[in-house]
Parts: sequence; structure tokens; C-alpha cells
Amino acid sequence: MNEKNEEVGYLLFQKNFSSIGIVNSVTFYQGSVKEHISNSEEVLNFLLISIFNMYGPIAYNTYNLPEKRNSLLVKMLKLFGFQDLYTDEGIKLEQVFMKKQL
Repeated sequence: MNEKNEEVGYLLFQKNFSSIGIVNSVTFYQGSVKEHISNSEEVLNFLLISIFNMYGPIAYNTYNLPEKRNSLLVKMLKLFGFQDLYTDEGIKLEQVFMKKQL
């Protein structure tokens, strides 16, 4: 929210709990800032820091976060130390969509 109480951005995430009900990880799915916002990196940075401060030193990850539609969020996550994952063969893990026409 800005000073006029208008929404300027969001993060869609899921809290994951241990067997005793304690948050042990957070999964990020989406994040965006409205197009007309000039300081979009600053807004997204604030949102991410808010989540990191709220839950502290736990596991953070992403799921189904295509870089094409979430380029700013991916950029910011990398600045916070997130890394791409690779198979043992050195192939970058990415979401694959397939269909078969019957």
C-alpha cells in the first residue's frame, strides 16, 4: 500500500508447516508491482524483506515461477541469493508443459 492506501504490488506465497505446526519453509509463486509504479524494484524489495523478517532463517524456494512473466521477481530473488537448480547432468531445471491431442 502506498501513502494513499492504494495497492502497488503483491507476493503470492505459501507457508509450509512442520508436523508440530511451526512454519519451516516459504514457497513463492508470483510477485508483481503495478506498471505505473516508478520504484518497482524498491517495492518488491520491501515485500520480500517483509517476508524474510516475518519468518526468519527458514527454507525459502520457488515453485512454477516462469522467468518470462516474473522477470523482476526472479531478478530480486537472485539478488537475495536464490540460485537456479540443475540436474546432476548439468541441465537447468525448468517447468515443462506437454499435451497430446487425442
